[in-house]
Amino acid sequence: MKILKIVFAAAAFMLIAGTGFAQQDAKLKEKAMEKVNEINTEIVSVNPKAALTEEQKTQIVEVELQKLKDIRDLKKQALPEEETKEKQKAINQAAGQKISKDILTPDQRKARKEAKEAAKSKE
Repeated sequence: MKILKIVFAAAAFMLIAGTGFAQQDAKLKEKAMEKVNEINTEIVSVNPKAALTEEQKTQIVEVELQKLKDIRDLKKQALPEEETKEKQKAINQAAGQKISKDILTPDQRKARKEAKEAAKSKE
């Protein structure tokens, strides 16, 4: 009987912990999708014909998810604040370069750059 209680308690713990991880992953995926929508909006605001394809959206979500997971893992480490900021900046830059150079077309890069410049000039 005691073993059954232990097994039941362990199973309940694993179920609760698994749900927590699933919720975290869902939040990360939501943030990644927000980034995809932001990029697509920037591009389309300059050149509607250069909108992201579904394949590109999927690729960007994968890059963003990995970036967010890397940042989450980095923050779990007990590093000095300055070192954490430097490493986070490097992670962000690497993801941005991968999206820009490996996923976006030249027309999309150009449109995104123009959109960013227009947004800066409005500030």
